[in-house]
Amino acid sequence: VVYYMKEDLLLSPATSALVWGISRIPWILKPILAFTSDSIPILGYRRKPYLIGSAAVHV
Repeated sequence: VVYYMKEDLLLSPATSALVWGISRIPWILKPILAFTSDSIPILGYRRKPYLIGSAAVHV
C-alpha cells in the first residue's frame, strides 16, 4: 500500500501518513461506539436505533 501511494499516486510521505491516519479513524471509534450502544438504550432498544441511524447516514 505504501509503495502504491508513493509510486503510483505520487503522494508525499506527509500526505501518505495523513491518508493512512484518516482511514484508521473508524477503527479507533469502533470500541467507543460499541460501548455507547451497549450502555445507553434508546426507547428501550440497545442496538436497533444505532443500526437504523447508521444506515440512514450511509444512504
